[in-house]
Amino acid sequence: MRGSSTFLVKTGDPSLGEQSYIIYNSSFKFNNDTIRCPGSQSNLARRPHSPPNPSFNLPHDLSPFPGAYLTGMARGRSCLLLFSALISVSNFLHSHAKKSATAVIPLFILPSARDISPQTLITATRLQRRGPIDAPPEYGMQRRPFDGLLYAFFRAKLVQQLGGSDTASKDFAGLIELIRKLNTHFPASGKVGTQKAAQNILRSLFPSWLPAAFAVMFSKPFPAFSARMNAIITGLTTYWLMGESEIIDVDVDGGSVGVGQGLLVKRCRYLEEAGCASICVNTCKIPTQNFFCQDMGLPLTMTPDYDDFSCTFAFGLTPPPVFDDEAMRVACFSQCPTAKAPTGELSNCHQIEL
Repeated sequence: MRGSSTFLVKTGDPSLGEQSYIIYNSSFKFNNDTIRCPGSQSNLARRPHSPPNPSFNLPHDLSPFPGAYLTGMARGRSCLLLFSALISVSNFLHSHAKKSATAVIPLFILPSARDISPQTLITATRLQRRGPIDAPPEYGMQRRPFDGLLYAFFRAKLVQQLGGSDTASKDFAGLIELIRKLNTHFPASGKVGTQKAAQNILRSLFPSWLPAAFAVMFSKPFPAFSARMNAIITGLTTYWLMGESEIIDVDVDGGSVGVGQGLLVKRCRYLEEAGCASICVNTCKIPTQNFFCQDMGLPLTMTPDYDDFSCTFAFGLTPPPVFDDEAMRVACFSQCPTAKAPTGELSNCHQIEL
């Protein structure tokens, strides 16, 4: 499939087994056929039950969501769409598609559909549940030495950061309730305030002199060794918080592979219990990256997977700018208690600031 700025209108009567696609103002090539449409609906591409590009994984029936917008973002490029113009054009196309048109889907293709990852398409009309569908592990049955002490110590520092406000529940659900408070505790300073507060909690877990000393004595002179050591220590001390993990090799700065410098969290308990992308980003990912980069002198990039809730820690890899970080471009999860339906061009979580 090839083309430029394109508007695709699905028409036809699904009950009759017919689904057609009117392509406006573009040229496409698929199934060895080329269809040219000079800006009118006179040229009709008929492919029963088959969208022109199956790689987009568009649903066959979008009728419950008329006017749905999918914004495609090419890898390494930004595709800026004028939302008001799209509304006008979609209304025009909808009024001209007489035969039960059910959806208008603007697709912006630069320069080939193969450059667009299906994962970057965001539906702007509904929320989606993210994460595993099977039951979570029984973490309480697999406690490790010192897990209780680490949990209590971390919780005490969290309560202190919240000004002494605690919850009646002392289990992990109570901890997540405190984290939700932290995520909304600094309205004046926005999410940057939340991220700084979470970073301060991490600092308070160590003697004040230790991070700076580690940067001078280990991170700078022995970066690979420091990365491997932190990957091991992180895995050993965070089972109560994130669940099972394993040491892996990861890409690091300079384009090389850091042997044993990564940690793969197989199914993050913290993210799954919270069910919230912004809690992952604002209270874990960004503050942890900043703590290691700024305080420990060791670059760290954390890459959460919102489909299986795994997370990769790459020690020795400098994180990308926030605006370019794909982990930041995520809509609210439907299971999140504070979820809001996506609106606007990027359809991002309302509590994640780019």
